[in-house]
Parts: sequence; structure tokens; C-alpha cells
Amino acid sequence: MNGGLQDWLKAIASQSGQPWLITGTPMLDIWTPTPDAARELADMPAAAPGAAAHVAQQLALLGVRTWFVCPPPGGPGAELVRLLELDGVELLYTDEPPQPPWTARRVVGVDAASKAIRVMERRDERPEQISVGPLDWSAILPGTPAACIVVDHHPPGAPPERWINLCGELMDRGVPVAVDSRHHLGAYPPCTLIMPNENEWRKLTGESIWDGQGRLRRRVRRPAGPEEIVVTLGARGFAIIHAREETEHMETHPVRAVSDVGAGDVALAAAFSARVAGAPLREALRFAAEITSRAVQRPGTVLWRPEDGARPV
Repeated sequence: MNGGLQDWLKAIASQSGQPWLITGTPMLDIWTPTPDAARELADMPAAAPGAAAHVAQQLALLGVRTWFVCPPPGGPGAELVRLLELDGVELLYTDEPPQPPWTARRVVGVDAASKAIRVMERRDERPEQISVGPLDWSAILPGTPAACIVVDHHPPGAPPERWINLCGELMDRGVPVAVDSRHHLGAYPPCTLIMPNENEWRKLTGESIWDGQGRLRRRVRRPAGPEEIVVTLGARGFAIIHAREETEHMETHPVRAVSDVGAGDVALAAAFSARVAGAPLREALRFAAEITSRAVQRPGTVLWRPEDGARPV
């Protein structure tokens, strides 16, 4: 299928039956629960959720049914998550749900001590309790997600083993997995897609994507593992790293950006959602460029919204 922005938006929305899993914390044992899963989850430290929440929100706005695993209330970033606009996102907590207001469609609160869950759903702008029962992840989560994006912004040091293990497990099940990691890309098993920025590429490979004359290197050392590697170059477009270590510069139409904060999250969400919906890689990147070029024309942290669809770029 070759199509424009509206065609791929329709294709992405048509894939929305099975949820995607987006996470910005180490709390991923929920997909393979152990008898002590609730205790383990409660003891895990929370990671900053900002980028993961941003990716989850963008996916929901693109029409993807999105499950977001986020940190427990009181942990780093919990207040940020509560205030984020998460319309359409199903927001999972590992403790009591946050106090209103919140905009996620559904919140699952887990009391690790009593191993019970409380599900809240937003109705008429008010949270309403719809069920309380024993901790049973199978009643909340699908057996296998349609796709997964791991947003790993752990600081340098020991890589997050649970995230790494989950990536491998889902890939073994045939689930497409994209990994966004500032410091640990090299520790992950084979995945479907990585889209590092220029700094993350340098950390991963030890070399710049540019040569001494400011031109894109024709050949680079390609890390083993990811099926597809795309380096985001900001206003200069994308660098596709081919299997034979050759690079391809895919330029994009320049726009006057009001803000580029979070533009990489928007590009990742758009490109991967189009790719999972069947777009060839270059077409998925063209779609991502169109989405991002509209999003950066808003002030603040950027998000593409459906009303931006007809906005000229």
C-alpha cells in the first residue's frame, strides 16, 4: 500500500483491536507473573516516565489502543503522569490510582500488600469504580500485546534486566518491539526497530554519524541485533543504516519549528505505528516526518493531534 498521511492514519486505526504495551518503568513482570509478582513490583524503583507517557499519548492520538505501565504514586514522575493529557490511554498503576483529575480512560490500581486490584473508569469526566477483586493480571491485560515500545531512560550503570528480558520474550512470540534507550541500547537483544538520535548513536557505536566535513558517513559500524536502525537527524531528516553498514540519508521537508521538545518521541510513535500497520520503512519515515512537522508547530512539548491533519507544512 502506498498512501498519504490520511491513508496511513486509517490503516493505523484499523489495527487498534489488540493493545500496544508502552512502558517507562521496570515493572514488566506483569506479562509473565510469578507468585511473588505483586511484591516484586512494589519493591521496584520507578524510572522517569515522561518520554514513555509522551509516546503513549501520541500513539493514542494516532488511533492505537494503548496500555501504559507507569510508576507507583509517590515515585519519581508520578505527579507528572497525573497531569499529563492521556486521553484514550489506559493507564496502569502498581498502587492506588492517582487522585482526580486524570484524563486516561481507565486506571488500574494494584494494592501489592493485599494483592487486590481496583479498576476506575472515567465516565462523564468523573472517575467511577467499576470493579474490585483479587490480583489477576490475566483479567486486565491481553495475553500478548500487538506491539511494544520500551522507553528506557535509566541512568548509566547496570542495564534494566527486566526490560531486556521482556524485549527478548516478546520478540520470541513474534511481537514487534521498538526500543528507545539513552544509555543501554547495546545491552538489548534483537528487536524490530531502534531510532536513536545523533548523541545516542555516538554512545552506542563510539563514532559520529557525520564525517569530518559534516557529511553523512557512507559506511558505519552497524550494531548487531536490531532489524532496522534509523538515526534521527532533527531538521536534517533520517539516516537509515542498512544491513551492509551503508547509510542512506532521507531528507525531509524543512519547517519553521515553534518547539522541538519531544519531537523524537512523536517520530518514533508515528514511524513504528505505520510500520506495524504495513508501511515500508521509507514510507513509515515519510509518515513520521509529516506527523512531526505538524507537531513542532505547537509551543511546548510537541504532540500531533487529529485536528493537525490538514494543517499545511
